[in-house]
Amino acid sequence: MNRPSFLVDHRSFSTEVVAVCDYLALAIAGSFVLAALHPGQGSPWTANLSMLAISMLVFMLCARMFRSHAESALKALPGHILRTLAALCASLVVTFGLLSALAEPGHVTLPMLGWWFLAAAWLIVSWRCLVLWFAGKRSFRSLLAKRTVVIGSAPFLREMSAYFGGRTDTGYDLVGTFDTASEVDRDSATPYIGGMGNLRHWCVRHRIRTVLIENAPANPAASERILTLIDGLAADVRLLGRASIPEKPEQALISRFGGWVAVQVRDKPVRNWDELAKRTLDILGSGALILTLLPLFGLIAAAISLESPGGVLFRQRRFGFQNEEISVLKFRSMYVHKQDVSGAQRTTRGDPRVTKVGRILRRTSLDEIPQLFNVFMGTMSLVGPRPHATAMKVGDQLYHEAVAHYAQRHRVKPGITGLAQINGFRGEVDSMEHAQGRLDNDLRYLGSWSLALDIKILLRTVGCVFGDRNAY
Repeated sequence: MNRPSFLVDHRSFSTEVVAVCDYLALAIAGSFVLAALHPGQGSPWTANLSMLAISMLVFMLCARMFRSHAESALKALPGHILRTLAALCASLVVTFGLLSALAEPGHVTLPMLGWWFLAAAWLIVSWRCLVLWFAGKRSFRSLLAKRTVVIGSAPFLREMSAYFGGRTDTGYDLVGTFDTASEVDRDSATPYIGGMGNLRHWCVRHRIRTVLIENAPANPAASERILTLIDGLAADVRLLGRASIPEKPEQALISRFGGWVAVQVRDKPVRNWDELAKRTLDILGSGALILTLLPLFGLIAAAISLESPGGVLFRQRRFGFQNEEISVLKFRSMYVHKQDVSGAQRTTRGDPRVTKVGRILRRTSLDEIPQLFNVFMGTMSLVGPRPHATAMKVGDQLYHEAVAHYAQRHRVKPGITGLAQINGFRGEVDSMEHAQGRLDNDLRYLGSWSLALDIKILLRTVGCVFGDRNAY
């Protein structure tokens, strides 16, 4: 189902900073006005807080309808300030109508509305001008610009380098170019010129946010090869062509770079404030669970030590964010001399390598709870595609080689639980159908991510742990 156009909002981090400043201006102005016009009247703080919350929600919606925080907000000051003030006025009028019907008589008045508007307008104009002044500084622009690489033929790279080199207002910082005709790096002046063999690792190491790929009609397989090489990269990916791009994805974002038309074929699944919100949930959730489960950690550690000699924890190298290897923690559930650190040997039902305590831990997924420390340290998330061992196999093939586009699941941090797990794809991966089902669910999670979805998955995981017979 298509969303209304005013709800579809493609914004950069720069314009989101402006938006947050505007929302804060409304809240701060409202707080001062309420405190000044109702001093010592004993108005319940909950009523004032509700009034501020309603006004901010209405303002957010009005700002989207008036497109006050569109991508060009940092480029045209007068027009966008007028749009923002119009959205502010409309939101306060709507808020006045709502609160007049809900609040106590006399609590919301027209003079209050007028002072609120004037105070918020002054703050919005002041903060917007301050942000725009900073945006004009080269150092500030480079801080907010999207770190970008360009991939294509030598003539294409020269043209793109000239385009970005001659402009400072694109919002992109060209830090690397990669020649599709070369497999190895070669010396060059800035920006870096690399060969295709080093592409993905270089992009991960330099925190690339945007990848621009030449779509060569004479060699369509080249674009597919590049997309495969960067399957696990958490970045926006765009194909550039002289005219339109064939088989344009539905609702794809279109832009221009000089004489080239760009079609966005991949989005970064979690970005900007959403990324901050997800990380906040991870830190608070994992921290609270670690403190709550400390006694359980001790009991499990004692049970493992009493049953069989060896360490309590088991560390395994697995694929993590952007296809980089990470060390994942688990409670040891196998005899030390029988455990497989590489993960090449699947754990089967009744596996003799598993201890008695380990069987209980694996059945209830309690062997996974040390991964809360991975989450707290930032290598994993509470919710995301499960991290797989680097040597994990489906049949006689490595998982990441057997399933097409497997690496795309690594465009978000791996999780302790995920959409695939609550939909029945938990436990042993014993067939290509099961492996493909896991990947399909993981990619669906990437395409529909929201904080509400993460919370829903966490709540459903509790029932799956105690009702799923696929884990052993």
